[in-house]
Amino acid sequence: MVDALRVEYPNDPTLRAIGRVAVIGVLLRLRTPMMAVEQFRNELDAAIVRAGGGLTSGTLSVTARWDEDEIEVEINGPGGTERLHRPRIRR
Repeated sequence: MVDALRVEYPNDPTLRAIGRVAVIGVLLRLRTPMMAVEQFRNELDAAIVRAGGGLTSGTLSVTARWDEDEIEVEINGPGGTERLHRPRIRR
């Protein structure tokens, strides 16, 4: 079974943390080790900026899907689509 979380918000640089906080919350709920969470956070931040396209208009949509084996995050915005895939790591 695949679980999912989706958040959509304005593509404003001051609000970009919303998607990151949502995904990090999922990772912590899944008991991902902190070192892996920090590494994923850095990659996620960069992906959100790229998807924002350097613009302040439009919206960003962050969708996280996970199952027993992996987590996938898709970020859609004015700058395009970014995807991150990682195997699930458990403590």
